[in-house]
Amino acid sequence: MFDLGVQVMKTTFMVNTFNFIVSAVTAAALFAIAFGGMAISRWMAGFLFLVLGIIFLVVAVMNGSVIRITPEKVERVFLGRTISSMMMKDIKEVGVVGTKVFGDPRKTGTRYIYFSKRHMNDKERFAMCLAWPPAKELYMTWNSKRYLAVQSVWSNEIVEYGAGEID
Repeated sequence: MFDLGVQVMKTTFMVNTFNFIVSAVTAAALFAIAFGGMAISRWMAGFLFLVLGIIFLVVAVMNGSVIRITPEKVERVFLGRTISSMMMKDIKEVGVVGTKVFGDPRKTGTRYIYFSKRHMNDKERFAMCLAWPPAKELYMTWNSKRYLAVQSVWSNEIVEYGAGEID
């Protein structure tokens, strides 16, 4: 009748809320300009703004997708559909990186938490930060709530690279 088993802890976080809002608003404005241009027979300008709108829409989808973390797996989901996932047993490294890798080390840029299926050295992490966002890793922006949620399911060390002081 009643399942008194262990509760499965599941947390979800948007990849990057700020970038999602900015890119979604920009995409909507570009689509409005595109359709306005096409309505007044400015086909070339309308097409150009339509292409730019599609590019910003893709960026909005990337940043507006959700990272779902459970003790068994980490997955990226958009509108209820899983885009990519990693089983916890396959994850070799979880880390926090700051994307500003040049200049003052106290200024970290945007910090991200990433999940990787391979161990990386500092040179590989540096290359990952230069080519951000990574194509093969799952990631989300860092904050203390997200960091604690990751710590609750990841029993190994969380690697830090150019992330400054982690509270």
